[in-house]
Amino acid sequence: MQSFSFQRLGLLIKRDLGQNKKGYMITLGVLFSLYMFVVWFGRGVVSSSDNPAALAASLNIFIYYITYFGLSYVCAGLCADQTTRGGRIAAGMLPATNAERFVSRFIILIFGYIFFAIILYLITDGLWLLLGWMLGKDYPSLLLNWTSLTLTFIQMNFDEGGYTFPSIVPTLYIFLSILNGIALNMFASALFNKHPFMKIILLGFIIQFIVGVVVVAFSLVSPYFWLYIPRHISYQYVALVVLGLQALSAAVFFSLSYWLFCRKQVIQYRYF
Repeated sequence: MQSFSFQRLGLLIKRDLGQNKKGYMITLGVLFSLYMFVVWFGRGVVSSSDNPAALAASLNIFIYYITYFGLSYVCAGLCADQTTRGGRIAAGMLPATNAERFVSRFIILIFGYIFFAIILYLITDGLWLLLGWMLGKDYPSLLLNWTSLTLTFIQMNFDEGGYTFPSIVPTLYIFLSILNGIALNMFASALFNKHPFMKIILLGFIIQFIVGVVVVAFSLVSPYFWLYIPRHISYQYVALVVLGLQALSAAVFFSLSYWLFCRKQVIQYRYF
């Protein structure tokens, strides 16, 4: 069974949804609860402005971070059904290739989560408008506010000057950062047996602390080095290096995730 079959892929997705629907419903319920908590009770926290448009923009930013945090948590469940010996044996006995099993989990965790997150966002938007009506305030639609900000960003960066490299750097950086978060959490799920999401966050804090110490120490030794860089290295070269490293990092972690995913049914990571 070496060829990739879309029929088997569909059966795997159907089986996964049937077996894990309770866990998926709980995850979506928590996500929706966080959306509603921010909209209904967090208005004074996310923004002190009386401007409804500014308030809607602040709520959209918070909802984005909540959604991304939830996506990272969901991706850390790539190998959730293989944390026990019985689960690994059951996964290995499925009449499907490793590629089909990996793609089925990828589709459910990424595209399934994004699809239902959009639906919950639209429901939240409707309830947000209802809240404004109940309070007698003219709250703008969260969706229309987000659309307006997106169109403004596109017009500022692309309409006048075309698709120049500096104009697309922020968009590429955000996209690759999200992709890295997905790949890194999938790698953590394939590597760690228990609490992969918390372990990868802890590991990230440790790495950031070490990098911060090195940067501060280097600045103390050579305080004028950081002033020297902008004069002799253009923004485009720095951006190319950063984006290239991000793309390479995402590719490496996705590859390692798939490799560990395939080996997890025969190797037990005892110390993780």
